[in-house]
Amino acid sequence: AQAIWVKIWLFEMALATAVTARGGPVFLAFDIYGTLVNPFGLQQKLAELLRAVPDQAVASDAAISQVNAVWRQQQLALTWRRNSMRRYAPFPTCTAQALDTALASQRVSLPPESKAALLELYTKLPAYEDTKKALAELAALPHVHLAAFSNGTRADVEALLKHAELAEYIEAVVSCDDVQVFKPCPEVYLHARETLLKLTRTGDADGVHKGEEGTDEGAPDVWLVSSNNWDCTGALSSGHLKAAWVQRDPANMPPDGGFGVEPTVVLNNLEELRAALGL
Repeated sequence: AQAIWVKIWLFEMALATAVTARGGPVFLAFDIYGTLVNPFGLQQKLAELLRAVPDQAVASDAAISQVNAVWRQQQLALTWRRNSMRRYAPFPTCTAQALDTALASQRVSLPPESKAALLELYTKLPAYEDTKKALAELAALPHVHLAAFSNGTRADVEALLKHAELAEYIEAVVSCDDVQVFKPCPEVYLHARETLLKLTRTGDADGVHKGEEGTDEGAPDVWLVSSNNWDCTGALSSGHLKAAWVQRDPANMPPDGGFGVEPTVVLNNLEELRAALGL
């Protein structure tokens, strides 16, 4: 089984190299939370705020870690429920509601001003160690264009990129808020592809224009780059994007979940992306 997987991986690597070698522009639509920035990066501030509440017993670092973990789990769960019920609310609303659920799960609380401070810091999450170097290297390639593609609102994504000193590498922000539905609905991946290809055809945003579909320069090649396995499954199932899965945690399950799809390429970190795609 391992030998078969290695052969498949080598074939996909060769395919990616062949595709990108045609000379057309390559768009890399990077997920933000969990891929470029760490959504668990507020652990220390969360602990500080919880332990500042009078007469509140916070048993251990493990309990605080659990609050942090449930916060992220419930944030995503709320987006999926809202998709199912067609009751959209912006991502910051889901984040705030998830924080309340996470606190309640451990029978702790925060005063309104502390919750507001924590939510404000959600636009200042730290980048992963490999993020800036990888983006800088990719952005230097003339035929490669980097976009941010997120559940987050445009304002929040732009704030995150600015705080993490990544904004200079990103040519476009594609927010699910534009279409009022979250990943992994097929509409958002179509929206991402159409937005990026429109930029390729018109060249009317931030100078993005390196080739057009049907020209000698080659057709654009559009990828999702995400550490979220369900995000990759959504992109592949939609049929609109290829998917590079960044398996930051070896314990994460592959992007399949019974849907019969596998990532186009698998990475351990962002620094492997250029070689994996043959750029």
